Amino acid sequence: MIHGFALATDRTPPKGVATARLTLLAVDPTIQARGVGRALLADTTCSLEMAGFVEATLSVLEQNGAARKIYEDAGWRLTGEGVFEDTGRPCVHYLLRLRH
Repeated sequence: MIHGFALATDRTPPKGVATARLTLLAVDPTIQARGVGRALLADTTCSLEMAGFVEATLSVLEQNGAARKIYEDAGWRLTGEGVFEDTGRPCVHYLLRLRH
């Protein structure tokens, strides 16, 4: 049974730093608040480091306090705010410098 998944894509700009974009981190709502999201985020971050990425970015709904806490606790730094292009909903942007 799958309880969650993550999707990251290569968003390295031409002649830029190797950058991944965490586009989705999802956990089955019936098992949320049990550490699955944190573990999935840690595993994804480790995979990105092993793949040679120097940094990672993500955007999350401004009002999603639970997700924001997970990211901030894992060392992601708030870099700005905006809106999602597809929905117009307010979001915040994060950056994580990966260890190398």
